[in-house]
Amino acid sequence: MVKVYGPIRDQADAARAAATAANDNIITGNRAWIVPGGAGMKQPVAGEPIDVTINYSNSGHQPAN
Repeated sequence: MVKVYGPIRDQADAARAAATAANDNIITGNRAWIVPGGAGMKQPVAGEPIDVTINYSNSGHQPAN
């Protein structure tokens, strides 16, 4: 048993690494891609909060090539 434990452990480690990589690819492939569409700001007034608007959209699962 001791002689074969190393190769079995190595195979299990490789399988674990492959499963982790596959899971990461699934998550990355389904991630929404947010695209900025523009920004705007009202004239700042001293002593008042700054009002900023940022427009964005979800372009899909991955960016266009």
